[in-house]
Amino acid sequence: MLSHHVHTQQARSCAGVQRHQKQQQQSTIRASRIATKATLLAERDAVASIKAAVEPLGGFFPPPLTDDPAALLQQNVPFLTKAAGALPVQPRNLSHALYNYGSYTSKYVSVRVDNVHIKLASWEHAVDTLADAEERRKPYWCSLIEAVQHPHWWPQQGHVPTYDQVIFGRGNASIGLHFDKDNACAGGSRRPVNTYLSICSGAKLTLLLPPDQTLLPAGGDSALLLQPSQQLLDDVKAAGGYFFLMEDDGQLVEGSTNGFSGTGLYMPTGWYHSLVGLTDWHVVYGGSFYPEQQPWLQQ
Repeated sequence: MLSHHVHTQQARSCAGVQRHQKQQQQSTIRASRIATKATLLAERDAVASIKAAVEPLGGFFPPPLTDDPAALLQQNVPFLTKAAGALPVQPRNLSHALYNYGSYTSKYVSVRVDNVHIKLASWEHAVDTLADAEERRKPYWCSLIEAVQHPHWWPQQGHVPTYDQVIFGRGNASIGLHFDKDNACAGGSRRPVNTYLSICSGAKLTLLLPPDQTLLPAGGDSALLLQPSQQLLDDVKAAGGYFFLMEDDGQLVEGSTNGFSGTGLYMPTGWYHSLVGLTDWHVVYGGSFYPEQQPWLQQ
């Protein structure tokens, strides 16, 4: 009888522990859903806020959105397109991104926290830095070399191997105003390159300026974009530039089980660009090519 009583007590105790664990799990799930809902609401507020700020100033003025990107590529002008290539997996958060795209053999990893470049000692250093920034809810930005599925209109020759990248981050992360050159650290010679970037998660405020622009210095201040003035937008228009939102939650590629596409932006050689994150999680991917290896650009 005593043995039966002990076993009964143990069973009740075990059942109690299981109920407690289940309650904890359900509580964690509820808290996660509440936090996720709060984050989504905050992100919508951030995007809505910048839209509301820009609307009285004349609204955004993006490059043309085209169904025929190959034609505009031949003209070598900026454009937006839904024919945007794809990522093998759409990372949902930092852990998911590092699991799918990072590894101890990753080369040319770049990390910025609070919009300051971090000199990395190792892959572990990169992971720890990003995890710390995520925990402290600091803006961060990370680029990794990754094989991406380029759009059908993208040139097959002359691509820059180290610029096949996935770039993810949180908050108002930015690397400032710049135009793309190949990577000297990867054996490049700092030659200007043509680039496309496709966003498949979140939203980024985007400024484009032509190569001969004298409006803003390289680097620049992202606060100018987040609090744009009428004068700034008028000057950007007068310079032949663009000011707009890139936002997309990604679409499953037709015929694929997990490949995700988004909205692509093409930027010719020398075009200055600055992208500032507006959401708690944003993901872009893309590639670059050398213009001198494209016969149609030499005509």
